[in-house]
Amino acid sequence: MNPSPSIPATTHNIGSAPGDLHLPANLLYDGPPRIRVFRYSKEQYAVETIASAQDVPGPPTDGSMLWISIEGLADLELFRRLMTTFDIDALAMEDALSRRHRPKMEVHGDVTHFIGVDPMTGSLLRRVGMERVSLFLGKSWVISIEDAIGDTFDGVIKRLERRESRLRKNKPDLLFHALVDALADRFFPVIDKMSRILDGIDREVSAGSAKDVERRLHRTRKKLFRLREVVWPMKEAVGNLMIDDTARISESTRRYFRDASDHLLQIIEHLDSLREMAASVRDVHYSQMNARMNEIMRNLAVLSAVFMPMTFVVGVYGMNFDKMPELRWENGYYICLAVIAAIGVGFWFWFKRKKWIDVTETP
Repeated sequence: MNPSPSIPATTHNIGSAPGDLHLPANLLYDGPPRIRVFRYSKEQYAVETIASAQDVPGPPTDGSMLWISIEGLADLELFRRLMTTFDIDALAMEDALSRRHRPKMEVHGDVTHFIGVDPMTGSLLRRVGMERVSLFLGKSWVISIEDAIGDTFDGVIKRLERRESRLRKNKPDLLFHALVDALADRFFPVIDKMSRILDGIDREVSAGSAKDVERRLHRTRKKLFRLREVVWPMKEAVGNLMIDDTARISESTRRYFRDASDHLLQIIEHLDSLREMAASVRDVHYSQMNARMNEIMRNLAVLSAVFMPMTFVVGVYGMNFDKMPELRWENGYYICLAVIAAIGVGFWFWFKRKKWIDVTETP
């Protein structure tokens, strides 16, 4: 999607003051953001879609919990209003609008900030999407900011809709965990798809029918590397949520973050296994290529050995000496051809007997 002409596609200006907000140059979605406001408690649940920054509500004062879901980064005024309404640090909001930051966790005053990655953005066949997702946790509210409109947290929304859901009965830190856990779980379908891709390449290589293997393996290994590059810092950030006493995470919720950390560790192990598998498939492919090359060279050497004595006979009788009695034989030409054929057939069967050549095998 090309950036809209009305939206300045800028990166962080060199020399600008820390905390100045700028839109990223590579927006995944340049349309108006989708803003949804979820209010919930044990007894009630309501969702509202608002159209502008002026309609953003403040922190709830009636004992209910608030979740503001924002999908799209094209409205700077919206994020400035969030900063003032929810007392969000300018540096944290600046990081939330940057698509270059690695996943991390920070605490700014009473607000906990988590940056994660949703790997499902875009087509996996073209790229591994790197949609940054920022989560802010306050006393009675959670704000999620995504690069583009999508279905990242649809599962969490369905949980909130159920009256008996634990999310409705607890503080917003449990919702915060549910959002973090949803980001972690979205790596599993990607891992499964990458595994199927590698399995397919491996079967093709084993069957000798693989095409364009080097390019496909290089592309797959590059995607695996990019995935691991973001999963590892996400695991560190989740680990910091468990141990940082300044984060607004209750003791009862910290154990759930341990589960999310275990999921991310499992994903890292899967990624490492897939990278080793990709290297193994590449080595097998190179071994097969070398075996084919050796077979071809051996066959060429055998053919050269078969034709060498023939060439010698032809060379002898191609000399321009006057006194060569065989040249005046009545059947000399046919005798020479018979000798050449006998030599070729004899060498061929001898090499077959030695098993130096086997025309029945496909290299």
